[in-house]
Amino acid sequence: MLKVKVNRFPQKFRKFYSLESGLESLEIRQVIFNKSLFVVTPKGIYSKEGNKFVKKYRLQDTCSIHFDGEKLLACTNRGVYHVEVGDRIIDEPSVKIVGSSGKYWILGFENLIKYDRGKTFLIKYPEDFEVRDLVEGLGGLWIASNKGLFLYNPSKNSWKKYDNSNSRLLSNNVRTLVIDYANHLWIGTDKGVNIFAGNWMYSLTGDIGLPYDDITTITLAKNGTLWIGTTWGAIRLKNGRWSYFASLRWLPNDYVTSITIDDENHVWIGTKGGLSEIWEKLMTLSEKAKIFEEKIGKYHYREGYVNPIVLEKPGDLSKWHHRITDNDGLWTALYVAAECFSYAVTGEEEARKRAVKSFEALERLSKVTGIKGFPARAIAKRGADRGSGGEWHPIPGTDYEWKGDTSSDEIVGHIFAYTVFYQLIDDPELKKRAANVVKEIVEHIIEHGLYLIDLDGKPTMWGFWAPEELNENPLRWEERGLNSLEILAFLKAAYKMTGDEKFEKVYRELIEKHHYALNTIEQKINIPCFINHSDDELAFLSYYVLLTFEDDPTLRRIYLLSLERSWRIERPERNPLWNFIYGALTGNDCDAENAVRTLIEIPLDTIEWTIVNSHRKDITINKETLKCGEIESTEIVPYDERRVMRWNGNPYRLDGGSGGREILDGTHWLLPYWMGRYYGFIEEE
Repeated sequence: MLKVKVNRFPQKFRKFYSLESGLESLEIRQVIFNKSLFVVTPKGIYSKEGNKFVKKYRLQDTCSIHFDGEKLLACTNRGVYHVEVGDRIIDEPSVKIVGSSGKYWILGFENLIKYDRGKTFLIKYPEDFEVRDLVEGLGGLWIASNKGLFLYNPSKNSWKKYDNSNSRLLSNNVRTLVIDYANHLWIGTDKGVNIFAGNWMYSLTGDIGLPYDDITTITLAKNGTLWIGTTWGAIRLKNGRWSYFASLRWLPNDYVTSITIDDENHVWIGTKGGLSEIWEKLMTLSEKAKIFEEKIGKYHYREGYVNPIVLEKPGDLSKWHHRITDNDGLWTALYVAAECFSYAVTGEEEARKRAVKSFEALERLSKVTGIKGFPARAIAKRGADRGSGGEWHPIPGTDYEWKGDTSSDEIVGHIFAYTVFYQLIDDPELKKRAANVVKEIVEHIIEHGLYLIDLDGKPTMWGFWAPEELNENPLRWEERGLNSLEILAFLKAAYKMTGDEKFEKVYRELIEKHHYALNTIEQKINIPCFINHSDDELAFLSYYVLLTFEDDPTLRRIYLLSLERSWRIERPERNPLWNFIYGALTGNDCDAENAVRTLIEIPLDTIEWTIVNSHRKDITINKETLKCGEIESTEIVPYDERRVMRWNGNPYRLDGGSGGREILDGTHWLLPYWMGRYYGFIEEE
C-alpha cells in the first residue's frame, strides 16, 4: 500500500473590495504596488490604508499612474499631471508614461510624446491606430495597438511594424506589453500571448495549456510566477502549472483590467466590476478539516442532519436558511461515516459526539414513518424550505412531517453509515442499535419480495431489487448490475451484524439461482448518454459494505473483479473517496497522491457559484456526450476551477452552479480525508 506524506500546502483565499471599502467606482483601471497599494478608477486615485481605500487624489478620468521615485505622475484624458502638486505637464490626452528623472516617453492618443525636463517633442504615429500600451527596451519604444505592434527607434527616428502578415504575431489586436529581465517582450493579444526575443516570436495558446486567450494585461512576478488578465478571468502559471481564476469564487467581475503583486505575494486583480485580493496560506489537511467542521456546525447542522443552506443574496451569509433535500438521509449518513473515521483516527470525544448525534438523527428516519424498516427521506418542520416538493406526511402530535417515496440512494447511505458506525464506535449498546436498524430495513425489503414499500402499499420509484425486475424486465438493464450489488451488500451487512441466517439464505439464493454476483461484474455503465455519476457513489458505498463483510474467497474474486473494472473507469476523475475505498478493500495502489491533490484543490468556499468552463481553450470537449446535449470535457478540470459538487455529480460537466445562492456542506471533503487517514493512505507532518 502506497502512502502519501502531506506537508503544509498553499491554500487559496480571496477577498473582494467594493464601494463599502471606500472605492467610489467599481471600474478598476489600474492596480499598482509601490510601497503601498494604489488603485486607479474614473473617480480618482486611492491608496489602501488598513482594510479600507482612501482617496488620495481627486484627479478624474485617469488612465494610469507612474512612479518616478517619490514623484507620482498620472495619464488622463486631459493630459499628464504631476499629481502631488496638481501641475499639468502635458496637455495631450495620454494612456501611459515610462521613464524617470524628468525624462519620459508618453503614449498620447494622437502622438508619441518625448518629455525632457520641461521640453516637449511630438512624434507622429506612422498610421492611424488606437493606442493601448507602451514599454521601453529591446532597441526602442514598443507600442501596442489595434493594428499590430509598433517599434519606434529614437536614435534613427524610424518606425517598424509587426503584424500577422510579416511576423508570427498571433493577432494584430495587441493589448498589453511587458519586458522581462531576460530581455523578452511579452505581448498580449486577443488570440493569446507572444514572447519576442528580437529574432523569434514564440506563442502561448490553448494548445500548450493557456486557459483563455483574449488577453488584457500581463504581470511578471519577481518569484517567477506569470499572471495574465483576460476578458474572461485571470490566469496563473506557477511552477509550470496553469491555473484559472474566474467567476465570483475568485473575481467580482470576469473582465480583468490590471494585476499587481504586493510584498507579501498577495495578488491584486482589478476588474470592470471591483477589486479582488487573492493569496495563499500554508496549512495542513487537518487544519482544512477543522475549517469544514466549523462551517458545518455553524451553518449546516440541523437537529443532527446535515443540510445545504440557501442565501437570500448571492454570497451573503448574513441571512440564510436550511434547505431540506430529497436525500437528507444519504448526506447525513456520509457525515456519520466521516465522524466515525475522524474519531477512530484522533480519539477526540467531540468527533464521537457528532457521530452519535447524527447516527440518532439517521435512526429517527426509520422510526417516524410508522412502517417498520422503511426510513423517510427527510424530516422537516411544516413551512420549511423543501426544495422540489415530494410526498410529505404528518408526524402525529408534532409540527413535523416526513418525506416518502424513499429511494435506493437512501438505503445505500443508511447501510453504509451503520456499517462504519458498527465498525468504529466501541459501544455495545450503540452497536446493537445500529444492527437493529439494519435488520429492520433489510427485513422490510425481504418481506416485501425485495421491494421498498411505501405508505400506499406500493413500491417506491427506485426501491426494487427483485429478480423479476433486474433479470427479466428489459427496461431495467441499467439498474441490473448496481441494484444486484446493493442488495447483496444489504444482506451481507444484516447477516454479519445480527448473525441471523435468514439474511445469508436470501443472499445465497440470489447468487446461486439468480446470478446476482455475476451481475455485479459490469455494474458500471460506461456508455455515453447512459453514464450516471450518482450511481457511481451508490456503487462504491456498496462495494465498501459488501467487501468489508464478505470473506469467502470465491465470492470476493468476483466482487473484486467488479470493483477493479469500476475503479479503472473512475480512476481519471481523481476522486479521493473512490480511490481510498478501492485501496482499503484491495490493498492495491489507489493513486493516493492524486486523491490528496484533489483534497488540496477542493476550495474552502463551498458556495455554489455559477461557473463556466466551456469557453476555455485548454479543454477538449467530449464529442460523444455533446450529441446527448451534455457539454463535458474529456479530462478533469482542476477541482478549484469548477462548480462545487458532491460525489454524485458529474465531474466532467463544464458549466453549472446556482448563482451563489446555495452553499454545500463540506462532508464531501471530510469523508475521504478521514477515511484516507484511517487506512493510512495519508500521513501528515
